[in-house]
Amino acid sequence: MSTPSTLRAALAERLSAMYAAEVPKYGHLVDATARVNAASTGTTGSATEDDGIRSNRLGSERHGAVRVASFAELAQMARLFRCYGMQAVGFYDLRTSATPIPVVSTAFRPIDPADMAASPFRMFTSTLVADDGRFFSPDLQAELARRVADRQLFSAELTDLLDQIDSSLNRDSDSTSGGIFASAFEAAPDISSQFVDLTVDVFRLNTEPLDADWHDLLDQVSPVASDIAAAAGTHLNHLTPRVTDIEALHALMEAEGVTMIDRIQGPPSWDGPDLLLRQTSFRALDEPRVFLSETGKAAERTVRVRFGEVEQRGIALTRQGREKVDVAMRAGDALGNGTGDDARTEHQRVSRIRRALNESLSPTLLGLAIDGDAYVEFKPGPNALRIESADGSDGT
Repeated sequence: MSTPSTLRAALAERLSAMYAAEVPKYGHLVDATARVNAASTGTTGSATEDDGIRSNRLGSERHGAVRVASFAELAQMARLFRCYGMQAVGFYDLRTSATPIPVVSTAFRPIDPADMAASPFRMFTSTLVADDGRFFSPDLQAELARRVADRQLFSAELTDLLDQIDSSLNRDSDSTSGGIFASAFEAAPDISSQFVDLTVDVFRLNTEPLDADWHDLLDQVSPVASDIAAAAGTHLNHLTPRVTDIEALHALMEAEGVTMIDRIQGPPSWDGPDLLLRQTSFRALDEPRVFLSETGKAAERTVRVRFGEVEQRGIALTRQGREKVDVAMRAGDALGNGTGDDARTEHQRVSRIRRALNESLSPTLLGLAIDGDAYVEFKPGPNALRIESADGSDGT
């Protein structure tokens, strides 16, 4: 019998295969990540997880990102993801960021530690706030509402299966251990595979021609707005694997001819366990799309909306611990106004941050726990207590 965790694992695997077919450099990134993980023997913050859980997560962990055009579409996503045991966690208002973007975001993921260990897949989901007058004029809001109302994210077949699951949910309250599929799918064991395939189709890149004028009008507001609302549906923006040594991965990709962003984002390595979340990526790709003019004339142009991201996960910090890291990061960014264009300046920036972390934080999990700087969990071991770090995500 299918369970949310087994379906979630299958979804992550098939999405990864689909995205690698659409973005070949992503397949290169996954392969390079696997090589770095296989070669890694160092002790990192992530190594404080149970060895079996860590081994499973390193190979299968994925963090996806998609964008939808309305809160009605977000509700559709919530309906879909709950079938995979994923709930909305966290709220991010990107309209208040340093570079304001007209979206708000949440992440859909399992919330039970056992479910997360069984299949650690999550999907960061951003929603266009089309009624925000700071970005969209009344006329543009009206046109957005009209066009988005005509979109159909889900096929009729997927909608029918969701209706079956909803009907099963009403009869079976055991929604956390696979019960949602017991009565709906017990007579058709292959239906689960079909359900995953139909879900993957939701996130394929739609290649229908784009309305050039409409795309460009939204692009003047934000490239994110045009990516979301100029197309007939949604698509994956990135699908992030997990690596044990992000510096090694970054260097390996560069050595193999892939242009990466200038710096690794997040706290650098230091004398203690990995902290928070560190990320790097290859640059957004120039992808050809067909655009139609007002007269119906087709022309090929390129868009840059998809990229390949990889993450290294460390321990979660308390507010106090996070403030210490932020102070260290600001001290480093004061060099060169935070730009990493000059290799010597970037080396100095990282060295200053590393020195500040070593001066303000304990290098051991126990010390971080005693100081109130990190979230840790104490478990009884065979002969003593064992300390495990909390997952170093930012809520996603």
